[in-house]
Amino acid sequence: MGVFLVNAESGEISSWIKAFLLGLLLFWLVQSFLFVLFIVDGKSMYSTLENEDKIIVSKVSSIERFDVVVFDPPHVDEYYIKRVIGLPGDDIEFKDDILYINGEIYIEEYVNRVPTLGQFTGDIKVKVPRGKYYVMGDNRLESLDSRYFGSVEEGAMLGEAVFRYYPFKSIGKIK
Repeated sequence: MGVFLVNAESGEISSWIKAFLLGLLLFWLVQSFLFVLFIVDGKSMYSTLENEDKIIVSKVSSIERFDVVVFDPPHVDEYYIKRVIGLPGDDIEFKDDILYINGEIYIEEYVNRVPTLGQFTGDIKVKVPRGKYYVMGDNRLESLDSRYFGSVEEGAMLGEAVFRYYPFKSIGKIK
């Protein structure tokens, strides 16, 4: 009878190990191909996202204009989070704090325009190269973005920030 108990316990341990390994495999597959968890670092996306917000980044979303994206910038070895302003081939212009894309005015309601901080007044005129994206932070006065390091390669895009899961008071889809 004692041998039976040892075998039963051994079989149970083996089942737990298999379940654990399967769980690790599933986690790796999801992280590699579907989505990744990301923590916002800094205030460049204020007031859309704040420092230490926890978000889900979809690796399978197609990137569109005004999406919030996570990418590997060309000048540092860390990920940045910004908003896509220009798609490949777009003509981007900022004049007197107004955004023009391909000659059309766009109202940017997501941009942080706190009166005490002033406005982004630098004029920009750029054509986004093929295979690249022009990205900017929503907090224009506190953002290191395409104005400084240029357009971002399509291959450097990790994915679209789609959902904030922390802090709980701000849980929901990212707009």
